Amino acid sequence: MAKKAPSKPYYRKKADRLIQEWGRETFQYCESCGKPMSCLHHYYPKSTAGHLRYNELNLIPICVGCHFAHHTKSDPRIHNAINELRGKEWLKELNKAKQEFLQYDRISFYKLIIEKYGHT
Repeated sequence: MAKKAPSKPYYRKKADRLIQEWGRETFQYCESCGKPMSCLHHYYPKSTAGHLRYNELNLIPICVGCHFAHHTKSDPRIHNAINELRGKEWLKELNKAKQEFLQYDRISFYKLIIEKYGHT
């Protein structure tokens, strides 16, 4: 019996794990408050800008407290601090990337991310 190929969720989870590992290796501090970072936050949510899921412009190192405050209280200070730190040119470039529509086969896209971040 032939072995079943891994599914889309398998590749997505692996790509998500690798991008978070890359973030923890690359960044040390929360861009909002300066405490030790815990994860990469998506400036534009995956639900509204899935094509930016692994775009480094959209990934923000953030601590547990700021991440919680943003997602549970919609605390505007979190993104305001990030905007202040990264500046208008960054936001302009990110907004330009948000407008682009990338059409990929999702499994192929996840495999590209795994290949890129799996060799860090």
